[in-house]
Amino acid sequence: QPLWRWAIIKSNNSCHYVAFVMHHIIFDGISKIIFLNELSDVFNSNNELAIKKIQFTDYLEWQTTQTNFDRRQAGNNYWLKKLAPLKKSLILPHDLPQTKFKNAANNLQFSLNDGVYKAIRSAASKYGVNHYQVLLAGLFLTLNRYTNQEKLMICTPSANRTRSEAENIIG
Repeated sequence: QPLWRWAIIKSNNSCHYVAFVMHHIIFDGISKIIFLNELSDVFNSNNELAIKKIQFTDYLEWQTTQTNFDRRQAGNNYWLKKLAPLKKSLILPHDLPQTKFKNAANNLQFSLNDGVYKAIRSAASKYGVNHYQVLLAGLFLTLNRYTNQEKLMICTPSANRTRSEAENIIG
């Protein structure tokens, strides 16, 4: 099985679609967005892409140096020690027995009315944070109220792009 497939679909003389199917091992989510944005830029402007100041190989070399490895290892050890006392699961009130599912993830999509969105935007501006951080704080407060657990661990995905020059490279 190939890891990716392309197809160009002609709708009419002036309209074509590009279908791109790939295995998740090729790109992480951020890289996919970067790739699709660059592809769109090339198609829409008929210009070549600018050569980036650093390439993925530069980033990989930096990331695998011993100094950086030691720094990351020290960071990992710090957080493992800091988070060790936290409970591994929430104790939520419920009226049904808990299931034994592990790593079960679901997507929940919802819309915010204008008033709620304006309140989030206002809070973000007031405290100098982004909208995501305001919503994360709201989730924390909600879980705290339901569980009465003072210390909670909420895990969020990270692209692990800690250097600004690596934010827009694929890899």
